[in-house]
Amino acid sequence: MGQLHDGASELSVAAYQAALKASQCAADAAGAGALGENETLNATADAAEAAAVAAAEKAGWMRPGQAVPQVSTGMRSPELMSMMHL
Repeated sequence: MGQLHDGASELSVAAYQAALKASQCAADAAGAGALGENETLNATADAAEAAAVAAAEKAGWMRPGQAVPQVSTGMRSPELMSMMHL
């Protein structure tokens, strides 16, 4: 999505890398060994998320202070569940 916004600029690449790191840290914190209860992993994930938001703002992907859209954790469509192989 970032490349659609501004190509492969330095800021776009940095924002992408920060978002990827945040995703990986969140996966580590939520993974089978931690189940979201490891305070160190949770803190690392929170810091990575904050860095990703800052990088996204700097790249112009979102405005400073803009609320991050909330994703419902409720019912999922059969199509989504199929894509996730569940």
